[in-house]
Amino acid sequence: MIKPGGRLIAVGDPHQAIYGFRGADSEAMGRIKEEFDCQELPLSVSYRCPQAVVRAAQEFVEGIETFDGAPEGKVENLSKFPPLEDFTNRDTILCRNTAPLVETAFHLIRNKKPCKILGRDIGVGLENLIKKMRAKDVDGLIDKLMAYQNREIAQHVSKGREDKAQAVGDKVETLMVLIDNLDEDNRTIEGLVASIQNLFTDNGKGMLTLSTIHKAKGLEWPKVYILGRHDFMPSKWARKAWQKQQEYNLIYVAYTRSQQELYFLPIPGKKSSKG
Repeated sequence: MIKPGGRLIAVGDPHQAIYGFRGADSEAMGRIKEEFDCQELPLSVSYRCPQAVVRAAQEFVEGIETFDGAPEGKVENLSKFPPLEDFTNRDTILCRNTAPLVETAFHLIRNKKPCKILGRDIGVGLENLIKKMRAKDVDGLIDKLMAYQNREIAQHVSKGREDKAQAVGDKVETLMVLIDNLDEDNRTIEGLVASIQNLFTDNGKGMLTLSTIHKAKGLEWPKVYILGRHDFMPSKWARKAWQKQQEYNLIYVAYTRSQQELYFLPIPGKKSSKG
């Protein structure tokens, strides 16, 4: 496709390769460099993150540095969930998995702190799983979900697709958290779907944003809270070398969403784990 004498320019960051479960090749940049005998021009200076955040990211990734005059910033491991007034609408709470985000969202909502979970497509995926179960009521749905989870996880693990097993487990756990938070007089399939539609949105201006790390890629916030960092990363399902590397890439992506401050946050009601 390149004209004679033309030039190929490829831009990418192997350390932000986090979509291997979709078939994305984390070695793509290296392959392009080798195939076309490219000259590498590294872009190693972060103009987003303060010094403290970059130092934290350097524990997992080499080749990132701060710009001259970068502020010190702040990185802190919180032992308990902070007062809700500490959160502003310009902050975000990130997590490796969706279910803990839902649990946290309901804690915030019950305490009159408006919030949203980024990713309408995640909500649609949950709705589609509910439809697939063809349950008549919530109790029937729970039984079908448990059977589905056991069957699908066993099948995926037997075929070496641990990433898909994790996705199934997270979806089912997310639905169980949503069910547990339904009002007794609205404990119906319709009520469950409505709860999903209200919580998962790509709009919701003026609300605190909760997001999976995958959804947060490419975004930034002044203050970033990482929920249950040592509980969920790296994932227990990451067994192959490329899966483990992508888990460390996820940590790197999560850290580098912060423009000013980075906090490790325990799930509401649980103490922070160390690691």
